Amino acid sequence: MLQRISDDQEEITKRPISEVLPTFGASIYDYCQLTKKLQDRLTFEMVCQEKVLLISIKPSVDEFGQDVILGTAMDMTGVSPCRVNQKQNLPEENKNFKIVM
Repeated sequence: MLQRISDDQEEITKRPISEVLPTFGASIYDYCQLTKKLQDRLTFEMVCQEKVLLISIKPSVDEFGQDVILGTAMDMTGVSPCRVNQKQNLPEENKNFKIVM
């Protein structure tokens, strides 16, 4: 997924999620706020660029004392039964987020 966004991983690091995934920025921002509030990791599923992704995020503090959210994304397309409508691609119609804690 990162290769589709940018060839340089360093270019993406420390950028706001709304810049990295602008279509889903608001929903992912909500998950980031929730994980900070709970002070615990959060795993959810979403569809991005026709891929089913399993995303895991957790709050942390960097070496400068700044609050950060660390995360990973795993492409689950074809691995698990697809429970979402792949044709939903407009942000206001996209209900393809599911918390799978």
